[in-house]
Amino acid sequence: MANRAVKIYSHKKQKDGTWTMLPMSISVDSRSTKTVPGSFKISWYEGSRKRFSKGHFPYLADAVRAGKEKQQQLEDGNAHESVDAQARPTPIDVAVDAYLHTTKLNGRPGTYALAEHDLREWQEWNRKNAHRAFAGEITRDDMLTYRNWVVKTGREARTAVNKTMRVNHFVCQTLRLKAGDGPIKQKDAEKIIIRKATNDVEYYSDEQLEKFFAECDPRQHLIFSTFLKSGCRREEIEFLYWDDLDFKAGTLHVCAKPEFDFTVKTKEERHVPLPMDLVERLREAKKHATGRLVFPTKNGGPLGNSLLVACKRIAKRAGLNCGICPTCIKQKECEHWFLHKFRATFATKCLQAGMDVATLQEILGHRDLSSTMRYLGNLKSKALRAKVDAVWA
Repeated sequence: MANRAVKIYSHKKQKDGTWTMLPMSISVDSRSTKTVPGSFKISWYEGSRKRFSKGHFPYLADAVRAGKEKQQQLEDGNAHESVDAQARPTPIDVAVDAYLHTTKLNGRPGTYALAEHDLREWQEWNRKNAHRAFAGEITRDDMLTYRNWVVKTGREARTAVNKTMRVNHFVCQTLRLKAGDGPIKQKDAEKIIIRKATNDVEYYSDEQLEKFFAECDPRQHLIFSTFLKSGCRREEIEFLYWDDLDFKAGTLHVCAKPEFDFTVKTKEERHVPLPMDLVERLREAKKHATGRLVFPTKNGGPLGNSLLVACKRIAKRAGLNCGICPTCIKQKECEHWFLHKFRATFATKCLQAGMDVATLQEILGHRDLSSTMRYLGNLKSKALRAKVDAVWA
């Protein structure tokens, strides 16, 4: 019976980023097993060769059940029959819990927060509309229907695409598929954006910004001024070091931070020119700094999701909530106030002030010019308004 024993292993990520298989003390004959999420495999011997199950079981209970089946196969003499973790599909609700558990362990806090919000919303939509029980049942039409539903609830096309692709990533991970083999392709999900006018990129108006900054305390004012006047992404500000600021040149260096598992989105570092009024404010703030991060928590760590929370709370205090989007109705937090919109506002203002697209592309760190060209729609919209007003002046 030495070669008839089936064992359960936990597939865990180590501190150095490598993965290892750790044997678990639980027996496949256990009558009661806790529903523990994670990544599990079962192993057995075929003669002198050790074998592992294909794929990963998202719950310990799934691994124990498969282990019992394999144990019976070995005892019956069917030693060469393989065990596939996908042979018995996992219900969507269980798979979502497992996916979020893994994301929380291996991802950044902001990534987990977005995944949790979007997948929970999609679960509710699926229960009421698509009625899919397993991830393998989800079709391209389901994904397009969900994407269109998001738009119908008053949210932007880009938001709908992002939410759809997060669900698509969940399906790919659950079914062990390559990113391009999911139920929907990125280009298909984005067709709704192509059909919309190019001036649909959201940005803050001068009136909104004035009301917003009036409700900021001095530290918040500096944080969101840096977002607005640098055009940087959330993590580029969140992990900003004082060493990244060149006060003499008036620039901000966007670079990777391996200690935070942060890489620049386009893999290319860049130097962002800052207006001198912001440079002087940052120089003054450095006099009171106690750590490396420019905008740390009280404990000296990155601010993480609290940046978005602060943004939404300030907008609410300023009376800037739209009052009609789903998050306004359910959570009293407006969907139209988010950090990336400061970046869109920066880009729009630069173009309106006469900056050429190629220079703006370099500042924003876009690899493709088409990503920068999206903001030209806002410029055309303003120019068209001026011409119409001039006709009837």
